[in-house]
Amino acid sequence: KVNIVEVRKRGLVIRRPEGLQELSWPEVDPEWAVAFVRADLPAGAEGSLLAGLYLARAARWEAALGELRKSDSTHPLVIEARRRGLEGILKQAESAAAGRRWREAVERLRTAAEISPQEAALDAARRRVLAGLVEQGKEHSRKKSTSAMEEIIDLIVKNFPEADRAPAEIREEVRWIAVTDPAKFGLTGRIGQPFLVNPADEPVKGFYLKDVPGTFDGVSILVRFTTIPKQTHVGPIWDGRAGRLHAWLIRDNPLLMFAQLEEKAHHWNVFFEKGIDAADSFEIRVLLEKGEYVVSVNGAEAGRAKAAETEMKSMGIQASHGRAWIDRFRLRKKE
Repeated sequence: KVNIVEVRKRGLVIRRPEGLQELSWPEVDPEWAVAFVRADLPAGAEGSLLAGLYLARAARWEAALGELRKSDSTHPLVIEARRRGLEGILKQAESAAAGRRWREAVERLRTAAEISPQEAALDAARRRVLAGLVEQGKEHSRKKSTSAMEEIIDLIVKNFPEADRAPAEIREEVRWIAVTDPAKFGLTGRIGQPFLVNPADEPVKGFYLKDVPGTFDGVSILVRFTTIPKQTHVGPIWDGRAGRLHAWLIRDNPLLMFAQLEEKAHHWNVFFEKGIDAADSFEIRVLLEKGEYVVSVNGAEAGRAKAAETEMKSMGIQASHGRAWIDRFRLRKKE
C-alpha cells in the first residue's frame, strides 16, 4: 500500500512499506494520481471534468477522454482530448485489425462510437475493419474452414448491420475460381499478373475465354483504366439466348451500362445505365440470381434485369475505343 505523506511544490512524498520516497511531479503517473485522489474529488460531472483536464494536461489523451466523454464543456483541453483520444482509439482498432485481432478491433470501434458516433474518421475506420473481416471470411471460405468462417460472419452480423450482403458473399466465395492466364483470352502477359486488353486501341474488340471447363452463373472483373482515351469502355460479355449480353463501364464520368445485342440489327438494347463514383479501379460483377441478372460495381448494386438463361456461356471481355488493365477475372461456379 502507498500513502501520500506530503504534497510539495516540486512533487510528493509517499510512504511505501520499505520507507519514505520523494517523487518529482514528472515521476508521478497521472492516472495513478487521479485514482488515488478520486474519493476526494467532487461527485459527478465536476469531478470528472477536473480529472479529465489534469490527464489532458499530462497528454494522457485516452484516459482524459474516458473522464470527459459525457462532458459538454467547451474548454480547449476538453475539445483536444476528444480529438486526440478518439484518434488513439481508432489507431488501436486498425492496429488490431492489421493483426487480425478482430474482436479487439470491433470493441475499439464500439468504444469510439459511444464517444463520437458522427465522426467521419470513425466511418472510414469501420469500412476498413469491415473490409478486412470480409476478406478474412472469404479466405476461410476458400479453405473450407467453416467454423472459422462462421465466427467472422457472426462478428459482422452483430456489429456491421449495414453489411447485410456480406454473409452470403463470404459463404459463396468457395464457388469462385480465378482465371489468371492471359493466354486463355488470346492475350499476352505473365500468369497471375494484371494483363492489358485491347492493346491496339481498336474500336471494338472481344477477348473470349478458351479451355476453362465448368458451368458458371457469375463473372467478376477488376478493371483499371489507362490514361487515354477518355471514351474507353470495357466489361464482361457472354452469350444469351437472344443475343450477346454485355455489362460495360465507360471511363470518362464513370457510367455503367447493361445491354443485349440484337444481332441482325447490330443494335444494343439497353436494360439500364447508372452513374458510378470515380475510383482507381472498378470491380464489375454480374450474377444470375433467381431469374435475374444482378449487376454491381465496387460492391454497390447498379441494377437488375430479367434473365432468359440459367447459366452464362462463352464468356469474355470486350473493350471499345481504348485499352484497359484487367487486375482480376473470376467466374462463379453454378451450384
